[in-house]
Amino acid sequence: MTKQQATRTMATLRNLAVAASSAAGLIGTMTFSAEDGVRTGSNAYGDWRTDAPGVMREITAADMPAPFASPSTASRSASNKRSLGCRLIKS
Repeated sequence: MTKQQATRTMATLRNLAVAASSAAGLIGTMTFSAEDGVRTGSNAYGDWRTDAPGVMREITAADMPAPFASPSTASRSASNKRSLGCRLIKS
């Protein structure tokens, strides 16, 4: 085996070791806490304050509010008249 082949083999083994340790780390972080369980019903709704690693939520169609149960939000744009003395600058 030449020096170049040995170097290439060592680099490949190093890359495999890094990939294996990364995969093991990812699998280790995917464990879920059994004490929290899955949040269902109204408990499934939340925001950033109730979110944490491993929190799972199950939202079904029955958990959704009825259509038109809340008022619609409308963010419409409005235009204003140009102020006196304003002009467009062309570049």
